[in-house]
Amino acid sequence: MSMTMQRCSSMAGFFVALVGVPVCSLAFPSAPPKIPVGPEDPELPYIREAVARHREASGLRKAGKQKQAQDAYRRASDAYRKYMERFPASKNAHEMRYSWASTLHYSEQHRKAAAEFRRVRDNRNDARFRIEAARGVASSLAVVVWKTKSSSDYKQWQEAFDRWAELRKAAMRKMVEQKKLSGISGSGWRIP
Repeated sequence: MSMTMQRCSSMAGFFVALVGVPVCSLAFPSAPPKIPVGPEDPELPYIREAVARHREASGLRKAGKQKQAQDAYRRASDAYRKYMERFPASKNAHEMRYSWASTLHYSEQHRKAAAEFRRVRDNRNDARFRIEAARGVASSLAVVVWKTKSSSDYKQWQEAFDRWAELRKAAMRKMVEQKKLSGISGSGWRIP
């Protein structure tokens, strides 16, 4: 069993006792984004580098090479950071920030990941990834709490977890309302 898997299983017991949900089940996709850009776009080299590094890291993670994956995620997070420094107001910045936060999480930079996920979650101009980012804040802070056992970290995690739960409930109510309005029957929808 890899070190990450061992850590995950011991954290799972801690958080199952705390909230009934293992922290590892709070994980989010580790795949890089698919971002549309034009052929002459000055962002393109930065996007290509970040996405290529993210794909490499995801492949290593899927292959079970956790230490190599962590290093690759760190390189991917550096590439996303460079993009965000250069193009903070780009039309692609929101999605790139979400991917950056994901790479920070998988490279075990959990406080930074929580901060970037929080920026995605709280973006008033773009609601894409809001629920996923809320889950990312809670998941990243869960690891921080597990490592530090700090009451202030626990309070931040509890607030993040509650915010994620609120967003999920609101999304579920919206889906139920849309289902009623459209006359769709059956189940099978999934809220992250």
